[in-house]
Amino acid sequence: MNNGGDLIMSLPKVGIEELDGALAYEIAEHERMEVERNDLKARVQHSQKLESLGVLAGAIAHDFNNFLTGILGNAGMVLRKLPDDSVCRAMVEEIEYAAQHAAALSAQMLAYSGHRETLRQPVDLKLLIDEMAPLLRISISKKASLSFDLADELPAVEGDPSQIRQVIMNLTTNASESLNEQSGVISISAGLLEADHAYLEQTDATDLAEGPYVYIEVSDTGCGISEETRQHIYDPAFTTKNPGRGLGLAAVQGIVREHEGAIKLDSVTGRGTTFKVLLAASEHVLAPAIAGRGVDPAVGELWEERGTVLVVDDEKIVRDVAESILEDFGYEVMIADDGLQALEIFEDHGEKIDLVLLDMTMPRLDGAETFRELRRMRPGLRVILSSGFDNEMAVEGITEEAGVSFIQKPYRPMDLIEKVQAID
Repeated sequence: MNNGGDLIMSLPKVGIEELDGALAYEIAEHERMEVERNDLKARVQHSQKLESLGVLAGAIAHDFNNFLTGILGNAGMVLRKLPDDSVCRAMVEEIEYAAQHAAALSAQMLAYSGHRETLRQPVDLKLLIDEMAPLLRISISKKASLSFDLADELPAVEGDPSQIRQVIMNLTTNASESLNEQSGVISISAGLLEADHAYLEQTDATDLAEGPYVYIEVSDTGCGISEETRQHIYDPAFTTKNPGRGLGLAAVQGIVREHEGAIKLDSVTGRGTTFKVLLAASEHVLAPAIAGRGVDPAVGELWEERGTVLVVDDEKIVRDVAESILEDFGYEVMIADDGLQALEIFEDHGEKIDLVLLDMTMPRLDGAETFRELRRMRPGLRVILSSGFDNEMAVEGITEEAGVSFIQKPYRPMDLIEKVQAID
């Protein structure tokens, strides 16, 4: 039998180097796991922060759209009444353009918060840029000269007009920033080109098909973009306080990619920059543009008979502007502050009411519950649902029912009247 000393002597001998190596490995592994835990914690906190920002952005945009409804609606009504030669007309048009730009910013907040889906409709880029021109001129440096070169009879592109406006606005204001308060020129052009694989490889996209593309090009004579900055220019977290690009370009790229387009960037430090946005040409034939802005005088004369509309909204500014628009086009209007009051009015005067303009987000009784009660009281009642949120997010399939339509805030007078007259 071995004694204790023999047993110890028979155990394997471990060198100091092996002990140090094992200890070092355990320490390194512990540090690695600690880094992973901290990284996971940081990502969770970042995700929670983004989620909170999304909720906040959605709430702000929704309330903002209510106020913009009042601004756009009242501006549109003033333009409807002003003579063409009025000295005030240009100023009111500037108010309308600025409100439309604010509406585009609000749409971006809704998209960020998940409360708005990208629309798809034929867009006339030349007409869109022409309409933006006054707003673009007042959005850039007073030392900048703005010029346009827009081809005639461009094909349509399929897209969301408000998001395309946002792309143009961001690129133009960034071009203005690059001038660094110096005199310079900003050029905006639009045209049609045939892009092959060699050309598309020069863009930020990798999977676009060859073919015809309508382009929007924004060029400047500013400071240009360094090679180092170009490596990070579309990064969501990247920004720079130096003269040049960065602000809004991550959003621009996101919008362009959602539209299955591409961006081609050319820049030389100290000699200016050109952003060219490519959007696939559509086969859709655009209807001839109607000259002028505001409400078409013919709108509102399609029906020989007028009816009574019940306007239901918890925001006074929205109720007031909707009432003014509808009355100006010959409709009788009843007003309800919320869903419960709407049901009371409908119970007393339902036989007179032809249509209900119904807000979806209200206290006490929301739009969906009010809609169900109204339809229970009169099946087939015509209803236009209204919300500062996107159609799909706001009404959850209600618009699939017959006699139901949707209008998103903010809206102009012509938008509301066309909805009223188009509903089955």
